[in-house]
Amino acid sequence: MMKPITHILLAFGIVLILAASVGISPQARPTTAAAIPPAPHIESAATNLLINGDMEMQPFIWYYPNHYVAPYWRRWWHYWSVIPEFDDTRTARVHYEGLHAQVYFKWGPAYQAGIYQVVTGLTQCTPYELSAYARTHSLEGALPHARVGLDPTGTDMAPGSDGGVYNLPPLTAWSREQTVLNVWEQLSVQTEPLGDKMTAILYAAPQPGSNQVHYYDSYWDAAVLEPKAFPDNRLPAPDSWTPSGFIYDVQTQKSGNSLTVSWKTQAAASTQVRYEILPYQPVTPISSTILISLTHRVYMPLVSRDPIPRPETFTRYTPLDTAPVTEHQVVITGIQPGDIVMLVPLSRRPTATTCTTETYNPLVIKFERL
Repeated sequence: MMKPITHILLAFGIVLILAASVGISPQARPTTAAAIPPAPHIESAATNLLINGDMEMQPFIWYYPNHYVAPYWRRWWHYWSVIPEFDDTRTARVHYEGLHAQVYFKWGPAYQAGIYQVVTGLTQCTPYELSAYARTHSLEGALPHARVGLDPTGTDMAPGSDGGVYNLPPLTAWSREQTVLNVWEQLSVQTEPLGDKMTAILYAAPQPGSNQVHYYDSYWDAAVLEPKAFPDNRLPAPDSWTPSGFIYDVQTQKSGNSLTVSWKTQAAASTQVRYEILPYQPVTPISSTILISLTHRVYMPLVSRDPIPRPETFTRYTPLDTAPVTEHQVVITGIQPGDIVMLVPLSRRPTATTCTTETYNPLVIKFERL
């Protein structure tokens, strides 16, 4: 009689041990925001500077009262509107790629809301492009008013726990708006940071198309922030070719068939020289002969003048160095004896509200023939 009881007790003990090792417990809703997972090592970091731009990282972070936001993104909503509910699409709703996307939605009143991410480690006054796929669901006739923006100052828009904002960063560059319902549409915008950071903003402010009570669903997926180049890797022309004094102490040094140009700037800025090389042309004596009589002539020699440099017409550029420095140096090569080099140094730098290209008085350097 004791053996069956012993076997039963032994079996019950084994079940308890297994249950403890597996960890049987009901899954409860978190009462505080979950910890953000560590940033992954991304092989494509050179082409997408956003963390979790594809919204695939799990789990989404919980925020009061019952919102879920993609990791490394923050929710925001305008205090003068209403706060929508934020959630993971959880594979049940639409998503552009992968298995997840960010959605926020509301029945009844319209909202002005979205998500944002501050990106650091950027290079000032060089172009970056933000793109993302947007989609809006609502009643026919509703206007999505979805767009993406880049704030060049890198504002942390909603540092408070509720995500509310009164104003959006005033210097934000915005894309065009999405105007069609129920389709994925890529929106993009380019701008230059004024420092080493920018804020990527995904924005939606849908509006009703009739007096009916509307619902609004705003979806975001496949967001990318990537560096871009200036057209032909050339700095934009200055607003004025009159020097401001930002560039100073310009020096030149000839060496063989090359010319070294150096200068300093009042603050950190990029480096490039715009120039032109006038090839050496032998001058053949030319005179104008006027016949005075059969025995007398008057000779009028040709008067030669140095070229007048017009930097806006220069067609050559040295390689652009976007690293912000205060001491600059470039080398122009391929110069032949007798050539004339006309040049102007350029440096692009931030002001309080934008980036501008600074210049200097044009220089004319002659390379004498041997």
